[in-house]
Amino acid sequence: ISERNVEAARARLAAWREAAPSDPALKVLAARLDILTGDVASAEQTLREVVTADASQLEAYDLLGRLY
Repeated sequence: ISERNVEAARARLAAWREAAPSDPALKVLAARLDILTGDVASAEQTLREVVTADASQLEAYDLLGRLY
C-alpha cells in the first residue's frame, strides 16, 4: 500500500488471508484496503464479519463507526 501499488497489496493480502483465513487482523487490513480503494460495501461486510466472530475486535468497530 505504501508503494501505491494497490494490486500488489491486494495480492499479498489475499495470500496471507488464504494462509490464515480466520485471522481478524488480516480481515481488518483487508477492510482498510477496501476503504482506501473506495469499496465501502466490501469493507463494511468484512468488518461486520469480524465483530460477529469476535466482539472484542475494537478496531473493527472503530472502522465501522467511521464508515457511517
